[in-house]
Parts: sequence; C-alpha cells; structure tokens
Amino acid sequence: MKDKNIFNLGKILKPFSYKGEVCVYSTINLKKYSFGLILLKINSSLVPFKIKSLKNQKTNIYRISFDSIDSENKAEKLRNVEIYCEKNQLNEEDCNTSKTKQLLGYELIDINKKHIGEIVKIINNYQQDLIEVMYIEKKLLIPFVDEMIIQINHDEKVIEMELPDGILDL
Repeated sequence: MKDKNIFNLGKILKPFSYKGEVCVYSTINLKKYSFGLILLKINSSLVPFKIKSLKNQKTNIYRISFDSIDSENKAEKLRNVEIYCEKNQLNEEDCNTSKTKQLLGYELIDINKKHIGEIVKIINNYQQDLIEVMYIEKKLLIPFVDEMIIQINHDEKVIEMELPDGILDL
C-alpha cells in the first residue's frame, strides 16, 4: 500500500461465528478507538466496511462484526484480508510503535542474500528498536536502525539488512 495516509492495522485471521463475526489480529489496541469504518484490501482495492461491534478476544486478537457481513460464508471470504484505517484516526504513538511490530514473521536476509532467520520478536527501546531472530537455533538480537536497513519488501515479507561484522557470531 503506497498511500502515506493509510495505516495497516493488521489482518483478518478467520471467521468466528455463523453470524459473520471475524477474528482480527492487530498489534495496536483497537478497543481504544471508535473507527466506525475501516478499509479492507480486497482484490488490491481498499473497500470501506462499517463496524457493528468490536470485542477483545485475547491479546492482539479482536472479534469484529461488520454491518454487511451476516453469515459464516461471507466471513470466510474475508480470511487473510488485510485491514487498514486512515492514519488520522490513530494517535502518533500507536502509529510509530506498530510500524515495527508489523514486521513479526518477516524473513531477515543479509546484504549477500544469505537467509538469517524469521523475526520472532520486536523490542521497542528508547535508544533503538531491536529485532529478535532465530539464527541456527539461537536467539540473536539485531539493532533495527535505518543505517543498516537496505530494503523492506512487504509483499514478500523480507527485510534485507547490512549487518555489522561479527554480529552473527555472538
């Protein structure tokens, strides 16, 4: 998504009930906002949907009921659909901390295209964010700073970084 005014809230995991509710994963607390409308990315287009109800299911998982989705069949068609909102609907803190949390599950490769591992945790620090990667069956903490990032490919969920010498030996 190229639009700078649109923010990725997360994605729909699966239908929750025969009434059309869906389970949604999001790294921000959706309950503290009154969205009314959110955008679903369907066939590369953002389609507005009106929220009827939004409830906590468990940590980072929410149950959402949309006005126009009233059956399990309709909800099933939304499985794995990404959800968005306009950035002005969120506070700045949520926008900033969620940017890195959205990278969970991305693959990390180095500048030579060597596979390092999957990002399993994001540690937000005042000085710098750290990403935790499983590398050869050990946890590796890597600073997530602009100077080391070569590119982030959101479509393929891959981050390419120029890692400091010796960091993989720690």
